[in-house]
Amino acid sequence: MDSNSNNKNNGKSEINQPEILNIYSMDNNELDNVPLGFFFGLVARQYLSFFDKYLSELNINPNQFWILLVLCQEQNISQDRIASLLRVNGATVTRELENLEKRNLIMRKIDENDRRRKLVSLYYKGFEMLESVQDVDWETESKLLNYFSIEELHILKFLLKKIIITIEDIQK
Repeated sequence: MDSNSNNKNNGKSEINQPEILNIYSMDNNELDNVPLGFFFGLVARQYLSFFDKYLSELNINPNQFWILLVLCQEQNISQDRIASLLRVNGATVTRELENLEKRNLIMRKIDENDRRRKLVSLYYKGFEMLESVQDVDWETESKLLNYFSIEELHILKFLLKKIIITIEDIQK
């Protein structure tokens, strides 16, 4: 072995990694060698970047949108419950709630049954904001997904739900 090849990989055997940066030119067989996590990360980053562009026009970020959506479905909910439903940490929820509260979109009050907890609910202005954001969300989604058939969308959502449930089961 020459000293040049030893320096190249520091004496370790080379790992045969797919060139994941070239996924656009890969056929289905080659894609089998790309980890699912890479696809999830890429889709999430691209979707959030696309969605964020529209949300920024309304002066709201994706985390705030998801919080408003949760509050629309469940009023007087604890901050811990919001964090649990959205699978984010409590500090993120607290920070976003503070921003939403400053804009009079939500209200936080102390839980009468447990004074250590704060309950969160939407103000009417929060409902109005959510309506505007949901319009943007549907518009964004329709632009992205109009390349899929209804059947493909059903399959995609079914598989994503199955992955989410599987991950939650594994983590138990």
